Amino acid sequence: MRHIFITAGHRGAATGARGIIDEGAETVKLRDSVARELAQRGCTLSLDADTGSLTEVIRRINTEAQPTDICVDIHFNAFDGRANGTEVLVSNTPTDMEQELAENLLHATTATLGTKNRGVKREGAGQHTRLAMLSGVRCNSVLLEVCFCDNAADCEKYYSNVEKLVTAYADVLERHAKA
Repeated sequence: MRHIFITAGHRGAATGARGIIDEGAETVKLRDSVARELAQRGCTLSLDADTGSLTEVIRRINTEAQPTDICVDIHFNAFDGRANGTEVLVSNTPTDMEQELAENLLHATTATLGTKNRGVKREGAGQHTRLAMLSGVRCNSVLLEVCFCDNAADCEKYYSNVEKLVTAYADVLERHAKA
């Protein structure tokens, strides 16, 4: 079984995007909920430390991970309060596993929450040409943008369905860990 690494893209209140949802606080809650579900299913997993720097998180993953392992970095998007939906980012040269994992997490999110499908995107398609959690990690890695934390409709969908979303994410990750 593949090892699963789950990271909170921002660790702790007021460390990420803020809107109706505080990204830093909510990524930790969602990471911990998914991890509990996966642990109950007997999956092997590791979480990032809430106090570690990005460099420390990546160093730890690269020390422990095998190339076939899985890393999911959880985020919430923000823009102008009107933008909405879910997207998943992969490296500029994704493996087949990364592409499939990204598509499955995207589908699980949009099907569970009813958010707009913004697609699977390459890391260079946005404001950054390279994202350390995608290009700097030596295993299959994806960056999940759950929904827009400054969009009222997205936030309502998230809060109304978060327990179902945790189960959907655990289903996807467990399936990929066993593949």
